[in-house]
Amino acid sequence: MAQRRLGCVEVAGADAQAASPLFALPGEIRDRIFGYALSSFEDRADTAVAYANNTCYRRPGYSAPQRVFASLLRTCRRAYAEAWWRPWAQSLVTMYLTEGRRRPQRVTTVGELASNLARVGALHGGEAPEIEHVRVFAQMYMLEPGRELQGILNVPQFRPRCVTLTLRHTDWWFWEDDEPLRIAAPFVNLCRFPASVREIRLELESLERKRSQIDYVAGEMQRHWRFQRTDGVRLAAENQAMEAMNWTGSSTWNGERWIRDEVRPGQLDYYVKTVSFRPVAFTSSEPADVQSRRSFAPQSYVSPNITVGAVQRINHEVNKLAVREMESAGVPVDSTADEALAMVRLAAAAAQQRIMEHAAAAQQQLREDDPAVSQRSVRERTRQQRRRTRR
Repeated sequence: MAQRRLGCVEVAGADAQAASPLFALPGEIRDRIFGYALSSFEDRADTAVAYANNTCYRRPGYSAPQRVFASLLRTCRRAYAEAWWRPWAQSLVTMYLTEGRRRPQRVTTVGELASNLARVGALHGGEAPEIEHVRVFAQMYMLEPGRELQGILNVPQFRPRCVTLTLRHTDWWFWEDDEPLRIAAPFVNLCRFPASVREIRLELESLERKRSQIDYVAGEMQRHWRFQRTDGVRLAAENQAMEAMNWTGSSTWNGERWIRDEVRPGQLDYYVKTVSFRPVAFTSSEPADVQSRRSFAPQSYVSPNITVGAVQRINHEVNKLAVREMESAGVPVDSTADEALAMVRLAAAAAQQRIMEHAAAAQQQLREDDPAVSQRSVRERTRQQRRRTRR
C-alpha cells in the first residue's frame, strides 16, 4: 500500500477523508479543534475519583485527576496521523515527591512515565513528543538533595517544555511548628534539566500571614539562583515578572483541624508566588560552574540556601484539634476556632468527671461488699497523713 505523510507520522493506507466536513476545514482551524478536543481536564464529574476537600493535595486545578478523552484519535487513520501527539504535548503531567498522605492514592510513578514514553516512542519513529507542562509537587526532604528530582529528569525521552516545582504550605520544613520559611539549594546546583526545557517555574505557597516571607524567598531566588540544562544553557529569573495569587482551602487534613491558622471557621487563606526561570546568555563575569555555599539571609550570594530572618510567630496554646475529638464533642462544622476548642475542652472535662465518678462508685461498691477493703483504705489514708506531717 502507498503511504502518505500526514502530520507527524506516516500511516499506511490512510484515507484522505475527502467527504468529511472536519478535513474540509483549513488546517489551522482543524488544528484548533484537535487542540480543544484532546486537551486534559479535571474529571470532576466522576465523584468516585474526585479528591476529598479535607486533603492537602486538593487545590486550584487539582480537585480531581487529569483526564484526556482520546476517542477522536480512533475515528480514522488520518485523525490519528495528524493529532496522535496532542494528548502528550498538551497534557499536564503531574508527579509527586512526597510521602503517601500528601498525594492522591493513584499517581504517575517514574517507572510508569518511562514505560509510557518508551512505548509512544517505539510506535512513532523512536522518539516521544515533547510534553507541554510537567508539575512536580515536592516536600523539602525529597527536593533539596536533588536525587529524586534528577531521577525524573533522567527518564529516557523525557522532553518537557515547562517544569513547575510546587512547594505547598505543608511541604516547607517544620510548618507544623510555624517555623520561618527556608530552603536549601543543592538541587539547584546539582540537577540538570533536559535541553527541551524553555521555562522552570518555582511555585511558592504558604499562609497569607506569611506573605512577606514568601516574597523574601522569591526575591532571593530571582536575584541569585541559576538552573542549568544538559546542553549547558542556564536559566535565570532576573528581569522576569513574578506572578502572585490567593486561594482559600480547608483547614482540615489527615484527620486534624489546624485552628492556629484559621481566618474563618474551617478555612485557611493561602498566598502563592511564582518565580519563572528562562534561558539567558552566558556572561564571562559568571563562573562556568556555579556552586552554592552554606549561607543565611540577608546576605548576598549566588545560588544560596535561603532562610528568612526572625519573624513574629502565632502564639496559640493549641495548634490543632483531632476531628474525632470534635465529633465526639458535637462541635458544629461552622464553629470558630475558639468555640471548637472550648467545646472540646468541656467534653474532655465532662468525660474525665464521669470516669472519676464511675471509679468512686466502683470503689464504694467494693467497700460495701468487702469491709476489709474499707479498713485498708482507712489505714492507707492514715499513712499518707503521717507522711505529709513529717514533711
